[in-house]
Amino acid sequence: MLTVFSLLTALVFPLIHAGRPWRIAYWITPYDISRGIYPNIRSPLIMDPVAISTYLTGSTLFLYIALLPDLGNLRDRTTGWQNAMYTVLSLGWRGNPRQWKMQTVGGILLSALMLPIFVSVHSIVSWDFAIAPAVEGWHSTIFAPYFVIGAVHSGVSAVVTMMALMRWLWKWDDFIRPEHFDALARLLIVVATGWLAFTFLELIFAVYGQDAPELALREMQMFQWPWNLLFIIFLLTGYFIPVPMWLFKRVRTNIALMFWTSILVNVGMWLERFLIIVPGLARRTPFVYTWEAYRPSAVEWTIFIWSFCWVTFLMLLFSRFFPLVPLFEQKESQVFTEDVTIGRAKVPAIVREAD
Repeated sequence: MLTVFSLLTALVFPLIHAGRPWRIAYWITPYDISRGIYPNIRSPLIMDPVAISTYLTGSTLFLYIALLPDLGNLRDRTTGWQNAMYTVLSLGWRGNPRQWKMQTVGGILLSALMLPIFVSVHSIVSWDFAIAPAVEGWHSTIFAPYFVIGAVHSGVSAVVTMMALMRWLWKWDDFIRPEHFDALARLLIVVATGWLAFTFLELIFAVYGQDAPELALREMQMFQWPWNLLFIIFLLTGYFIPVPMWLFKRVRTNIALMFWTSILVNVGMWLERFLIIVPGLARRTPFVYTWEAYRPSAVEWTIFIWSFCWVTFLMLLFSRFFPLVPLFEQKESQVFTEDVTIGRAKVPAIVREAD
């Protein structure tokens, strides 16, 4: 759900930054075939919408298939226009064995398909920078895996943030438990360490290439004000503060600490994007009077804050009509949960007998 609404918001940004959004239709469609004017398929305005739309379609289908049993349940328990809406959306769900089998298989297939789509989308986003060789720091071969693992790092951290908020706002202590945060924190330790390795490799590649403009850019990022301060904050918030804390189980099972450390990660990941984009464009020219650091305007801050508000609004609107936690999975777990003995301890587990 968070992925779907974030992608919907991401699709709006090319329209905002195009300046004249109606021209995008001319840029991406062959509107004048008689004169041989075709869209430039190498343009990010082609690659990004195609990649994001593919990812959005797959994520929406995955979410929709997971909701089918609950939509059938809502259809049977509502009246009026809501009943008509759920009747259309439930696609005739009756809960027979064939439908359950198809729903399970469909979810497995889509989850398998989403992984390569996820990798391809973030790789294509990295190629937006790679195809601009005139900008220092952008044409790096490490960007594709770097962006992919960075997306996992920030995405899982955002999930942790949302889980903590839902647990506090709706009192879902029985559904979102400390062991869930513990498992996600263990995953984040591995992902964050891999991400740090790619960050180090990006710097090493710049030094190894011995390209003078590239070296000047890295020197500016790490040793010149204000970029050096942002670089230090980026490393501290992205890795060196949260990951050592996650090494302790008391922190991993503490909901408040997990909430704040996950926010730190996303602050660091936002600074990573900022340090990739802005310093590369703020190239030092021979004319000293053109040396100026980037300062976001009030309009840019408004757009930035709007994106968070818009995603939050969509999630709250979604929760008004659809369950955020699949009800059929909760019912299934209650039916099949038994206490099993592991060593000297008894723990709850889902036990199913073979058909």
